[in-house]
Amino acid sequence: MKTILVRERMSKPVMTIDSQAKLAEAHKLMHDKRIRRLPVVDNGKLVGIVTLLDVSEARPEGADKMRPTAMQAYIAMMHVSATVLTTIGSVLISATSPV
Repeated sequence: MKTILVRERMSKPVMTIDSQAKLAEAHKLMHDKRIRRLPVVDNGKLVGIVTLLDVSEARPEGADKMRPTAMQAYIAMMHVSATVLTTIGSVLISATSPV
């Protein structure tokens, strides 16, 4: 079986996004750079990864009871950290805080 190194597959330069950036900013960056996964950093330290699917499917709690315009406004205010999945050791943490 052939070994494939990460550096052979990853985009260069590596694009990252701050954990406090808005979801809309992450979506625009992924769209503009044609990437599907974006490392999330906090003070220069890798804290997780956000995917295009994460951003596309982000919905606030109780979204089914919100008017579409209210939901769009709420999503526009959400930070990347609200959707990022972080692996620390072998523990997977799902951050779900909205803002």
